[in-house]
Amino acid sequence: MASIKMGQEITVLIIVLALSVVGLLALTRGLLYRKNIEKRLWVPKKNILRSHGLRMAYFSIACVSLAALLIFASSEKPDSVRTAHVTFLADVSKSMAAERPLGNKNGIQKSKAAIESVCSTFPDIHTALYAFTRITRSHAYFSGLSSSQHNCGYILKTTNNVLNVESVAGDGSNIAEALSIAATSFPKESESRILVLLTDGEYTNNDKEFIRAFADIKSENVLLLIMGIGEESGAYIPIYDEFDPGKIIDVERRDEKKVVAALRSETLKAIAKESGVKYFDEDDQGKLIFEIDSNLIEKEEEL
Repeated sequence: MASIKMGQEITVLIIVLALSVVGLLALTRGLLYRKNIEKRLWVPKKNILRSHGLRMAYFSIACVSLAALLIFASSEKPDSVRTAHVTFLADVSKSMAAERPLGNKNGIQKSKAAIESVCSTFPDIHTALYAFTRITRSHAYFSGLSSSQHNCGYILKTTNNVLNVESVAGDGSNIAEALSIAATSFPKESESRILVLLTDGEYTNNDKEFIRAFADIKSENVLLLIMGIGEESGAYIPIYDEFDPGKIIDVERRDEKKVVAALRSETLKAIAKESGVKYFDEDDQGKLIFEIDSNLIEKEEEL
């Protein structure tokens, strides 16, 4: 945008210069042929010079005014965008694969939908994507470039490949460690830091580990938004046929009993309350969008 406006200003100056040259040539011509004009019109030479001088002055004033007006119009406040640094922290442990009813969307697919909703609404945000089980891994770092293709655009293209059941090795979910890692990974220059946690709330870390996570979130000035994903009443984890991905052949079992994964909303609400943040159910995407929108900042559009 800056280069376009600079080009506009140069064009204006060229036009004004051309008009000024034309005016100067007209004045010179008048002075060179003033004797002929004086003879034809019977007007004194001093009157002719005064007339030419006044015309040139008026013409110059008009050119300068036009130049000032056009330059002012082309030098308006640079375009700005509403943005923030947003990290998506997605739980990809086995419990997030639960489906109810079987064959329906599982927790990871719902997490992808939430990420897509945020990115579709705010294409100018800077984004990073982390996934975790008991181990946390970054799938997309913050880009130094501002264009959507290096931020939301990139994440939307890669979520299907990187967000899958246990795409990060390890059993269980260490939510506390994942929060600490993500909270301390924002760029120093980021002015608005938002961390969106997508999980069913089942965790295997020690409760005391949350104390450190909350301290990191606070010290890094990060806004944590928690979205609970899953079924409160529980759901089974399907096992799909290796050769027919759409066919369910069984469900996960432990000691011959069917494994039931459930949304721990009360746990997540307790975490939210303890850390002074907001909790949302998976059906509250509109509220999540509103909260993110409320924390975007105006930034001059980068090249």
